[in-house]
Amino acid sequence: MLSGNWPYYAGHKVPESQQSQSAAKTNRSHAHHGGKAFPSPSSNFSPSGKNTHKSYAEDDCDETSNQTFSHPDEYLSARLREIPERSLLLQDLKFLSQGLEGRSRNPISLLFDALSHPGADMGHELPSLLKWRYHSGRRVDHVVLGKGPPGGSWHSMNSSILTISLGSWMELPGLDFRTWELETRSSSGGMSPTGPRDAARASAASVAMYYQDYVRRMNLENNFRCDTVVTSARPIPYSSGCCACYSVVAEGGENVCPPEKYWKPLTEEEQDWWNSPADNEDRIERCPETGVQEVPRPTLWRVSGYQIEEKVDENGEVQRVYHEFTYITPHLVLGTGCADLPNRLGIPGETLPFVTHSLRDLEQALDSLKQEAEDTNLEGRSLEDPVLIVGAGLSAADAVLGVRFNGLPVLHAFRRSLGPNSSPSSGILLKQLPGHLYPEYHKVWQMMSDGRTGASYRGYQALCGGKLLEIHPDRKVCLAFDHNDNADELEVHRVSIVAVLIGAKPNLNFLPHGGRHLAAESSSVPVSVDPYTHQCRSAPGLYALGPLAGDNFVRFLQGGALAIASHLQNELKRNKHILHKTLTSGSDHS
Repeated sequence: MLSGNWPYYAGHKVPESQQSQSAAKTNRSHAHHGGKAFPSPSSNFSPSGKNTHKSYAEDDCDETSNQTFSHPDEYLSARLREIPERSLLLQDLKFLSQGLEGRSRNPISLLFDALSHPGADMGHELPSLLKWRYHSGRRVDHVVLGKGPPGGSWHSMNSSILTISLGSWMELPGLDFRTWELETRSSSGGMSPTGPRDAARASAASVAMYYQDYVRRMNLENNFRCDTVVTSARPIPYSSGCCACYSVVAEGGENVCPPEKYWKPLTEEEQDWWNSPADNEDRIERCPETGVQEVPRPTLWRVSGYQIEEKVDENGEVQRVYHEFTYITPHLVLGTGCADLPNRLGIPGETLPFVTHSLRDLEQALDSLKQEAEDTNLEGRSLEDPVLIVGAGLSAADAVLGVRFNGLPVLHAFRRSLGPNSSPSSGILLKQLPGHLYPEYHKVWQMMSDGRTGASYRGYQALCGGKLLEIHPDRKVCLAFDHNDNADELEVHRVSIVAVLIGAKPNLNFLPHGGRHLAAESSSVPVSVDPYTHQCRSAPGLYALGPLAGDNFVRFLQGGALAIASHLQNELKRNKHILHKTLTSGSDHS
């Protein structure tokens, strides 16, 4: 959205005046972006219910714009019809999202999901009710920093793992996921370069490749800096500010905030919006020296780090070159996810070399174990020694499936006592997943519910209610079981590998105080944000989306992006009006 791609509600009849204005802008929709022709992303709606793919310019003039489409939620549809000509970025998102319920705690995430996947939680697969248009003159300069290629942690997952979400819920605006997948398979001669195929879900490899290809197809490469590591993000203290020209001077006299440009409106409706008074404009204070309305100084952030570049030297060896960088910005968006630092038990022996804390490390340990079995006699150990998996979440379930696929026995320890009569409120997601959509996880749940006897599943034993106490160098582990008589029963097992998969947390060490001050006291969400802007409550100018803000699924993450982009547009509008009044009033004091 910061690149000029604006969402509009498509479930209405577009006035003829709007069509004529859009038609006049057809040539401009093909303006160059970053020195390249920007191909307008496609629209995902059609009256027939089939996905269509048209550029923004084609969509603006398409005959289907004259037809009326309604959202299944009549109240939401009525609110959206009040100002149909205005982009969602310029509308009152708090008003539009009121009363919405769903699987996200963030109202704007629910709003975006309700429009892009209407009726999804009811099992419907309806076409999107969003129309996307590209406005080259509305781009907001931005850069995306990431440790790896676009797609982030999807590239580090086992390629055969299937997503929890449906494949269509993984897509981004303008590029239908299933169509892209068919094109990818077709270009590879019918073979699958993206892992196993599923009728509804997608493989991790497919998702990773889709996100990487998305950036290329949308000509967003200039906004992405891959292989970067952010080492510091700190607010900049001010020593002086100029309220007459909207420039801010940081310590050292560096002018880091140039005057904001006036933005040209897009339509008559949007013209009225931009010219209307900004929200809370009457609360703006005046400069005590000149009496001129003061321009609010944004909290500027200094973001520093380095980018890694691999080069081949004259000897044919790969050398790493580190390029340092620094950005100064009034707006910093955190989208790091919550899987950087695996949770640990904090028990003796947890740092031993055969103990892992991630699926990737477990895969490497399994490969090493099998290779070691071929080369040596395992120093008295046997491949019959089980792999101990600790945890009851999706990662632990994936580990169970992976270890059994490799033909090794499994000991599965988790603290909860399960059984056929356990309720969905037990806190274990596996039980809540429909068996027809997630057969592999349903099978793991059945194995866990079989109890400690393990009679029904050869090579698997569930250690229900087991708590790992200690790991010994000789690969023996000690577990405790509570029998409600204040006396724990201890068991000792010999294992080959220990996989502790009990969740993870984000790595925000580049922020002041490690980002610990950003969380609310009584919340498990890492960053407490305003639900309608996604701005951090305790740090102005700092935003968060995705798992950091409590949205763990891609279908909801995009709503956070809408909230942030909308807030930035409102800030631009507010500063524009303040700048105009300041310059006008300032002339009387010159």
